[in-house]
Amino acid sequence: MGSGVDPVVAGLAIGLVTSAYAPIRTDLERATGLVRLFREHPSPRRARSATAGLVSTLSEAGWR
Repeated sequence: MGSGVDPVVAGLAIGLVTSAYAPIRTDLERATGLVRLFREHPSPRRARSATAGLVSTLSEAGWR
């Protein structure tokens, strides 16, 4: 508001530059396996691995 840009226009601009795509099935299965490993045997290393797998697989629109 202070910049003079209408919030609706700013939201539309951000929405247009945010990528959205369907995840590739093999990537999604790999990420699911990483999350399953973390759930069964929690550790900091597996938590980082599961998080990285999900972030790299899902589009930004899918995890926000």
